[in-house]
Amino acid sequence: MANPLLPFVKFLGKLWIVFFLLPYLTACTGSIHNSRLPTTRIPPSETSSFNDLLANPTHIPTPNIVSAETSPNGQWSAIVQQVSSSPLEERVDFIVSRMDGSITWDVESIRINNDCGFCFDFPDPFYWTKNGDSLYFTHNGSGDGCYVIGGNGGRDFMRLDLSTRKIEDLYIHGSWISISPDERFIAALTWEHQGLLIKDLGTGKDTQLEFALLGHEIFRRETATAINQGYIVWSPDGGSLAFTIIAGYCDYPSSFSNTYIVKVDLHSMTQQMLVENDDGNRVTIEWPEANRIHLEDPDGNTWWLNPGTGEVEGE
Repeated sequence: MANPLLPFVKFLGKLWIVFFLLPYLTACTGSIHNSRLPTTRIPPSETSSFNDLLANPTHIPTPNIVSAETSPNGQWSAIVQQVSSSPLEERVDFIVSRMDGSITWDVESIRINNDCGFCFDFPDPFYWTKNGDSLYFTHNGSGDGCYVIGGNGGRDFMRLDLSTRKIEDLYIHGSWISISPDERFIAALTWEHQGLLIKDLGTGKDTQLEFALLGHEIFRRETATAINQGYIVWSPDGGSLAFTIIAGYCDYPSSFSNTYIVKVDLHSMTQQMLVENDDGNRVTIEWPEANRIHLEDPDGNTWWLNPGTGEVEGE
């Protein structure tokens, strides 16, 4: 006959083994935990509360696209974006990349000086070459409020070679800069009384023409303090260009403003006045045919100018 106390005695034996080995099992488990996940106690003074995190959230920069341009062959893009990493820390990034995402270049990253409102210049993609191998760019800032011609020039003029990533400074600046249709010449005009600069990209030669109104009666008028030049147009064959001079634009009354239209022969590097003292304020906007230059007045009316005779007629 089986002893009725035997199962109870076996239970007490198993219980004693568990109590005997428990300290060793705990120590072993603790050693494994500490070796894999080392921890460092942080003093209470150095911890951040949840309320602190709410009061000082992390600022995530949000870029604001200033301009976005695509090359004529559709292979490249140029983006200028303003990035604010904090209320007092802003920068402008100029990025050029291939449309397929294979190449991205950070051409410039410029910190904005918030203490100097007029001394910051934004990068400005200006002109893609037709074969897509280069991008011309400049930098533009703010005017003084009396800057009728703007957005077509810059404080410098650079060329980015898209095959080598090399940047070349062409040492050109102006309130109006234009590249000839055959991409051989660059013409630049500046504010006030400086003449036309023509750069031959093939030879690298610079030709500086004198101011077209030099010695004109306009300078004998005390009120004629403002001269603005621009609106460069090229002849279809690229052998000539024409531009407009606005005299007295910032003077009052505004009806005092007059325009002068000048033609330049690039072969002889000579200037010819086609239209003088035009109180209709017509400016050059296009040269689509050899014998006709398109003009426009402030009211949007258009006219035709004959570059051979200087005659102007309405459409």
